[in-house]
This record gives sequence, C-alpha cells and structure tokens, in this order.
Amino acid sequence: MSTQDGLTLIGANCETTYEGPGIGFWDLGCADLVQVPDGIDQSQRSALYRDAAVDYIGENLDRVPTVLMARPGRDLSVWDTETMIESNVNEGRERWASRIGLWQYWVLVPLAAFGWWRWPSPQARWPVLVMATLSIVVIPAFYGIPRFRIPAEIAIVLGAAVSVDAIVQRVVGMRRSSSANNHSATIAEPSGVT
Repeated sequence: MSTQDGLTLIGANCETTYEGPGIGFWDLGCADLVQVPDGIDQSQRSALYRDAAVDYIGENLDRVPTVLMARPGRDLSVWDTETMIESNVNEGRERWASRIGLWQYWVLVPLAAFGWWRWPSPQARWPVLVMATLSIVVIPAFYGIPRFRIPAEIAIVLGAAVSVDAIVQRVVGMRRSSSANNHSATIAEPSGVT
C-alpha cells in the first residue's frame, strides 16, 4: 500500500506540467501550492493532493489532449530527449551514460518491432506484449519519464533478441549456401590432366 498517489497526481497535473517546457512531465513544487493543515497523516495529505489534481484537470480540460500526447513523447524518447537526459543527471546518472542508453533504445525499438513480427509461432507472444501495453497505459495516466517504460523495455529487449537471432540465422544460412556453391563448383571443374 502507498500514499503516493496524491503526490504523483498533483505533481503531474499543475501549471508547470500543462504549459511551457515542463509539459507532460512532473513537478514536486506543485504540491507546495496545496494548503495542507498541520498534524494530518500521509493518507489525508495524499487525499488533499489528489483532490487538488482532479480539480486542476477539470479546470484545464482544453490542455489535457496536448498533455496526454506529451507524456508518451517524453517516455518513449521521441520528444524533448535532452530534458529527460537532464532529469537523469539530476537523479545521479552520468550524462554520457544516459545518452548511450537513449541511443541503444533507438536501435533496439525497430529491432524489437521486427522481432515481434518474426516471433516464433509456437511460443506465445502475448505475455511480452502485455508488458509493453502496461507502460503505454500508465504513461498517459500519470506523467512521462523513461523509467515508466521499464516493463516495455523487457519486451523491447526480447523482441530485439528474436530479431538479432533471425538476422544471424539468415547470414549463417547465406554463408553456408555460398560455401556449398563454391565447393560444388570446385568439384565440377576439370582437373586439366590429359
């Protein structure tokens, strides 16, 4: 059990996350704008944050579609990637490591898509796709940050592995075929002895 739902919601649904450079992201400072009486417990505090977030959403329905598009854009690393890298640095990760992780992700996603398409038929692919779908549902509901795609990353790595395996099998098959053709051509050549 957790009492973080209210804090999560208010941080994702406030002025700084509906407008400007922070759109679709999260801002802990938004919680400071909610009046919280002294002496209440965490569950009561969370309820106040949650109510304030729901009120903010209701008052800004015209911005919701834009925010709902920005969140997956951030999370899936197709929009405002530099801000996400900066967020990683603020959480203690090295900038170079975050950038390499971004590049790896960009390489793995197309491989994963091909791998899901080539998935070996005797093996069920739905558990893998359910993990990816979980991320796609959670991201717009809360806020865009790459760590919310962790369940999808498992599916991405598995799909990419299937893709790499298919590519390796094809290359090995082509080399074997080429080698067999060269071997049969050598046998067919006349020896030149008279």
